[in-house]
Amino acid sequence: MRKDEKKNSGRHWPWIVVGLLVANAAGVVILLLVSTTDASHHVESDYYRKGLNFNQTIAQRKKNLELGWQLGIRVGAAEKKSRRLQFKITDAEGRAIRGADIELLTFHKARASRRLKAKPLELASLPGYYQTRLPMFKEGIWEFRVVVNRGGQRFTARKDIDTSSSDAPVEPPK
Repeated sequence: MRKDEKKNSGRHWPWIVVGLLVANAAGVVILLLVSTTDASHHVESDYYRKGLNFNQTIAQRKKNLELGWQLGIRVGAAEKKSRRLQFKITDAEGRAIRGADIELLTFHKARASRRLKAKPLELASLPGYYQTRLPMFKEGIWEFRVVVNRGGQRFTARKDIDTSSSDAPVEPPK
């Protein structure tokens, strides 16, 4: 072995170690970016408080059963970058609930971090029917969380609707 070969033989090892450390750091940065920007991942907002107040959720479910109200949702076909949503709320006898204040939260199940909120308004031509438009571009299963307030009464409902079978009837189930 020559003298100049002996001098250069170990110089590449520090660069290999540095290269491995840089590759590891780059991998961590990429994983962080993917995990924080992916729309399909979502942590329920204020989940700890909701867990602590779960007894209130159970009480509201009981109140919903006592009221006997039913919720019907119709998701219209996509047109001009939005969809028309119609809601019908009926009481235990099947009569339309008029003059209610409705709050809506909806999201596509595959894109849970992209949440849409609305306050559907009652149609003057169809009392008891409420309507809004939302930019629901994606076909598939959407979760609807609806809160209805009227005259001191509160009703909540949570429904999953497949928008690929749009224009389903708005009548609530019997």
